[in-house]
Amino acid sequence: MSNPQIENGYTRIANELLEAIIRHPFSRREYAVLMCIIRCTYGFNKKEDAISGWQISEMTGIDRSHISKTINELTKNNVILKSDHGRFSHGQNVPFLSINKHYKTWITVAETATPTVAEKATVAKTAPLPKQPHTVAELATPTVAELANQPLPKQPTHKDIPKDNTKDIPKDSMQQPAAAAKNEDKDSPLQVACKLTWKAYSDSFEIRYQVKPNRNTKISSQIKLFVQSIGFEDSPLVASFYVRHNGSFYVNGMHTVGVMLKDCEKLRNEWATGKVVEIQQFKSSGQQRIENTNKAVAEFLGEGNQSNVIEGEYQHA
Repeated sequence: MSNPQIENGYTRIANELLEAIIRHPFSRREYAVLMCIIRCTYGFNKKEDAISGWQISEMTGIDRSHISKTINELTKNNVILKSDHGRFSHGQNVPFLSINKHYKTWITVAETATPTVAEKATVAKTAPLPKQPHTVAELATPTVAELANQPLPKQPTHKDIPKDNTKDIPKDSMQQPAAAAKNEDKDSPLQVACKLTWKAYSDSFEIRYQVKPNRNTKISSQIKLFVQSIGFEDSPLVASFYVRHNGSFYVNGMHTVGVMLKDCEKLRNEWATGKVVEIQQFKSSGQQRIENTNKAVAEFLGEGNQSNVIEGEYQHA
């Protein structure tokens, strides 16, 4: 059962700006994308952030094909600001996005809409009527003799007809752009594995800590290295296993991605064999060896020569 608490994180936003968002007639997609940008900026005490289309799609549930169009609409209506600089991710430049808090400059859909039927009728009433013929001669159609005396219209020659140059273009060059566009839309196996691994880690993290994990460029790079080290198929399962791991070192560090990458081989072996090795076990075993050594030294010295033995060393009384 969900139990949201501000101690687990919250987003600071001015009441005046929030009320302006409530009053503005956003569409469902525009509202969801706007809330996502606020979460990724104000939610982390930042004015702007480089947010990719697949990240917004993952947070809002909107199909990725609509994300770019919605961002362009919000930008055109002056609701969000898109900077020229950004960060390079997945082979493309991701621009920085921010909220235009000067809400009085926002443009509504009604201001950019086409004229209504009533507005067109008003324009038609005020527009001057075309000149009407007044005499019978003006109304009469020309006779055949009059048409025969008129010059014929100029007929186009073969020089005026444009040449069809498409026949000279190789078929392969015409098919290349479509094939390239199709390949760009398809994710590589590594990208698919990274997305599945992050989803497995994020879902398990949210179940355990009741809050979504942080995601930035550094963490994305660590996820990629983790997938390349473990393998495409095992990496999502090992990532979920890591968040469920109750090892004291992992729990105290709150299961960060950096530690997961550092111990990737150990975690993969524990997941595959079902044997969880705790560091505390080695510490307990080492302490037992020290106690056994102390006991053997005490027996050797005898009751009359008891020594103060501390961690494998002794001093004569």
